[in-house]
Amino acid sequence: MKADEGREASDVPTPAAVQEPEERPAPPERPAPLPLPPIPGLREGANTVRALHARWAAEEAMLRRDMPDFSLKQELANPEMRRLMELPGMRMGDAYRLAHYNDALRQTAQTVEQGVVERIRQRSARPAENGTSPGSAAITRADVASMTRAQREALERRAMHGVKIVFENFDTERTNDMKSYNLKMNLQLFADPSASLQNTTGTMTNEMKTFYEKRLIDQAEPRLVHDQFADYYPVPQNGGKTIEFRKYDSLPKADTPLTEGVTPNGQTLNVTTITSDLHQYGGWTPLTDVLQMTAIDNNVVQATRVLASQAGRTMDSITRDVLAGGTNVIYAPKLSADGTRLPSPAARRWTRAAP
Repeated sequence: MKADEGREASDVPTPAAVQEPEERPAPPERPAPLPLPPIPGLREGANTVRALHARWAAEEAMLRRDMPDFSLKQELANPEMRRLMELPGMRMGDAYRLAHYNDALRQTAQTVEQGVVERIRQRSARPAENGTSPGSAAITRADVASMTRAQREALERRAMHGVKIVFENFDTERTNDMKSYNLKMNLQLFADPSASLQNTTGTMTNEMKTFYEKRLIDQAEPRLVHDQFADYYPVPQNGGKTIEFRKYDSLPKADTPLTEGVTPNGQTLNVTTITSDLHQYGGWTPLTDVLQMTAIDNNVVQATRVLASQAGRTMDSITRDVLAGGTNVIYAPKLSADGTRLPSPAARRWTRAAP
């Protein structure tokens, strides 16, 4: 046993010594590049784009439930679809319907047209009713009331063979008679002559109400023109009830030549005073709280309007009376027949005196 074991051991080849390769020196490490500074808003923009793509994918899946052939990639090739999708808040389904609005109208029109054609075809294929012959109807212009028994039996035999009998004149005359009858009908023939059954506006007075127009009638106001010629002079508080104005009289014209070496006489100044008394004008309108709560119109607003109108007309009338009480007179210019202004007498005299 030992000899065999030695023989078997000698038959196994011994592996040769393996020469390990020499280790190469590692290359020098390069310094790591410095990280770039983050771009502001890049992360937010990427999140927004991902959210938009996710919403589009969900909407595309919903649209494919009704339209299996729908493809967002193919639809975006349409400029109108791409323009609608760029609008803020636009949904994919709404954009698709707007972009294919004309196509939907044409498809609807074709569907309706096909339905009409199909109904016409079905009616044409329907078997003839009330007869066995598909022939045309027989139209007679005779009156049934004036026909003899033989004529009526002849029509009966024709109807039994499938001929449709139409009395054209009879239907037309019957329709005309009905129209004439409706026009000649007098409803007063059905009226009850009893006065107790006549429901009129005189007997049902409680039902007769007055219509109330909500819009008030505007008052006709006069044009106030006199107050524009008045001058306003404020009087301070505790300044009395009378205001005094002073006026210097004009000096006469010096139309006498002066003498050389002689001093002319002095002139006297004359001061004139004009006084005016202060007067108080006004009015008021009392309104109770019950009136304001129950009245239909807004009486506070209307009272303000009429009081303002009263104040304006009062001031204009007072100014008119003062102007009319003065001595100053202003004459209107004279106009010729063609509307041109004529010169005043003083101007005509000055024109003649001019060389």
